[in-house]
Amino acid sequence: MREEGEPETRARLADAVNEHLPSTFTNLSTAVLIWLFGVLVYLPAARRIEPIEVPLICGLTVLIGFSAFVFRGFEGLRRLLDASSGVLAYEYKRRREKVKSSIEQLKTVARCIVYVVAVLIIYGLYSPLLAAIYPSLNGLVFIPVILWIFWMIFKAVTTLTAGT
Repeated sequence: MREEGEPETRARLADAVNEHLPSTFTNLSTAVLIWLFGVLVYLPAARRIEPIEVPLICGLTVLIGFSAFVFRGFEGLRRLLDASSGVLAYEYKRRREKVKSSIEQLKTVARCIVYVVAVLIIYGLYSPLLAAIYPSLNGLVFIPVILWIFWMIFKAVTTLTAGT
């Protein structure tokens, strides 16, 4: 049985997929290819050539190229994640018959979960590039990422507990 706003949410996802998926997929797949060549080919070769300065230059070069394509695909990715979180909320509500939370609360929780997963994946891709530049830089970036994740978890929990 479909909820009242579910067809509109699915239509919004279909529109977001049609509008943003091609460019987002192109940009993010290009970023992943840059990351693969950088982390698996160029950085190990740079470490063998000279262990300090060459990995720094190579890491900065790969980081700039990778970041350029990630940022180009960011807006489309955000819209796709927002649209998919609405569909995930309706699917969860449909599969769990005794859910006491409203659909808006479930959308917020799904959006928080999807964002946390996306940020962890992006951080995991940035991690070896940051470590190649300076090992402590990886940890310095990880601290705000963890704080943001805790904030998103807090937002999801307060959203769920506000309605009960």
